[in-house]
Amino acid sequence: MYLEIDVIVSGTDAVGRDFVEDAHTVALSRHGAKILSARTLVPEQVVRIRCHKTRREADVRIVGEIGEDCEGYYYGIELLDPDMDIWGIEFPSLAESDMAVARVLLECLRCQRQEVTHLDVFAIEVLLAQERLSRRCRRCNDTTLWRRAAPRAGEEALPDVRLPADQQVQPPRRTRNDRRHVRVHLKIDVCIRHPRHGEEVTVTENVSAGGFRFKSTKQYLEGSVIDVALPYSPAGANIFTSARVVYVEKQPTERMTSYGVSYTPIRRASPRA
Repeated sequence: MYLEIDVIVSGTDAVGRDFVEDAHTVALSRHGAKILSARTLVPEQVVRIRCHKTRREADVRIVGEIGEDCEGYYYGIELLDPDMDIWGIEFPSLAESDMAVARVLLECLRCQRQEVTHLDVFAIEVLLAQERLSRRCRRCNDTTLWRRAAPRAGEEALPDVRLPADQQVQPPRRTRNDRRHVRVHLKIDVCIRHPRHGEEVTVTENVSAGGFRFKSTKQYLEGSVIDVALPYSPAGANIFTSARVVYVEKQPTERMTSYGVSYTPIRRASPRA
């Protein structure tokens, strides 16, 4: 999940100097993060992270350097205690993603608990239309209202996409008898990331649990690997998922090309004999 959270990093750098610095995450996962730091660190080194948001601390292992820019170096880090919830965000199990059309960071309006949530097509329709979603909160032990979480404290991050009055969701229809996932005609803002073409924000033509369809003036080759955030909000905490272009259809009367996208399956570990 691409989300900036302010952190304090402390420890010893690559030349043996003790340091304490303000830094921030670039992306989060259940067991680690990608951070931007001005310090030179080395793989397998252990430093301490303090999350401003939760005020929790944890020891982390530097997995390695990912890249650099004018502000410093990008590092992958891994929590030494895999059960530590330093971010204050609940991540779903892999099994919950099987029927997901969208992946969203939601926040309970009552207790401010945050969860990465997999939504089916009907739940995402409610969220886009009402800007709120009713669901069970484990902390409140009650059914409460949830909204799209803001990337930083105090910022609003409600979805900036709306369902046009003349483009409401149509009943699901199969385009092929052997289609695995039913497609629903739903227009949702989506961000496409490609190594060559960069970022593009467009709108879906239809969605399903297995992928979606969109149009673009850019030329993506069939088989291209992309990262997609659906739904996408410029001010929101967007979750990018790996996907592949599996269908390309040039529109003869338009400058646009239609693309079919399939989410990359998550490989689960094989059960031991």
